[in-house]
Amino acid sequence: MRKLLVIILLAISPLYAISLKLKNNAQLENTSVSLADVVILDNLDIATKQEIAQISIFNLNPDLRFQNLSSTQINQTLISQGYQNYQVTGQLITLYPANQIVSSELIQQTVRHFLENKFSIDELIELEIVKIPHIKIKNQNYTIAVKENPSLQLNGKMVLALQMKYPDSLPEEHSISVKLYKTYTVYKLKNSKKMSDRFTEDDLELNYSRELINNKYNLSYQEILEKVAASYCPKGKIITTYDIKSEPLVRKADYVVVSVIGSNFNMKYNAIAKNDAWLGEQVTLQNPDTKRFFNAKVIDKNLVAIYLEEK
Repeated sequence: MRKLLVIILLAISPLYAISLKLKNNAQLENTSVSLADVVILDNLDIATKQEIAQISIFNLNPDLRFQNLSSTQINQTLISQGYQNYQVTGQLITLYPANQIVSSELIQQTVRHFLENKFSIDELIELEIVKIPHIKIKNQNYTIAVKENPSLQLNGKMVLALQMKYPDSLPEEHSISVKLYKTYTVYKLKNSKKMSDRFTEDDLELNYSRELINNKYNLSYQEILEKVAASYCPKGKIITTYDIKSEPLVRKADYVVVSVIGSNFNMKYNAIAKNDAWLGEQVTLQNPDTKRFFNAKVIDKNLVAIYLEEK
């Protein structure tokens, strides 16, 4: 009966419990393992962190080099102790006694310190190491740092080389994948837009979005209003630099001035544009008198040119 109750509680607890993400590994000083030792505590308030630190879930066997603990085991322990307000997600955590491996906290601190110094990232940028490596410690006389790379550029997804250095030996390198998130001020479309449609104030809705770092989100309100849609943009889309382009110098159905230019010849007349076109592009035109179609090169706003070949 008790086992059935545990299964039922496990099934319904995710509906209202605080979700906690399981770490990949942890290095522990004590044999008593608390919930705070095995989960990521970022973005939790102080009171919640203190409560989590007081929840004991496991006793580490000091005679073993490492022990594995699954999220299912942790959740069952929490429910049996009456803690139904927490739900641990993830697969498995490997627990190491102290001084066996480099702690995940030290690796996190080392990577953040490197990025702060090289790219001046601030505390608003969230750092996530995709899979923290298990780096065994040979002896306590070591230093750890991220290898400098002059060509490295700040991006949402980065691959860094972590170096372990011991006296009188070559550095050990460990590759790590890093994700960097930032909450951007963005603008969503309240109305769909066809290619070359102008953006208006009524089209844009201010919003905030947590995204991987990317310059495509660095757009101001005024920048968008000064541009047109680069392609079809559906309602609800976040506008990025890929979605906008400068307004065409010639628009479909506009009357434009056609300048016919030769070595000793220059004449101008009006024609009707049959498509949108930007600076330097060819536009198809129609002579309103003869109804004939021809092409010309866009050289300015509503101004196109036909260059006659010299004989």
